Amino acid sequence: MQLEELWKVGDVIENEYEVLQILGGPRRSSMGIVYVLRNKDTKRVEAAKTYQLSIESDTTETRKRFKDEARIWNGLKGHPNIVDPGGVLEFAGLPFMMSEFAEGGDLGMAISNARFVNNLEEVCDLGMQF
Repeated sequence: MQLEELWKVGDVIENEYEVLQILGGPRRSSMGIVYVLRNKDTKRVEAAKTYQLSIESDTTETRKRFKDEARIWNGLKGHPNIVDPGGVLEFAGLPFMMSEFAEGGDLGMAISNARFVNNLEEVCDLGMQF
């Protein structure tokens, strides 16, 4: 089964999360796919990231690398430019990194915006953060 066939907008996962949006995936991102979910109990909007099965096979090594990434990301908790992690959960037999969901797009969108590119102060401010 291809992961991109797993859920669609409007689906409910394990009677706990409603799929609001799908980010990334085939022909839209390099390796990951992110499901934007609403927790039905808390109403909190969260992101659930995993790897695309069309790119990465689901092997012990893939899962180890994915969990290593989650562990490293957890060590960056509290960084002002990184969303806070929420742990790793398993859905449909695959690991998902959970996090808060931050509106506003990604870095690629920001730096391709003409307003940003023509604003030297903003460019320098972003560069100093890394």
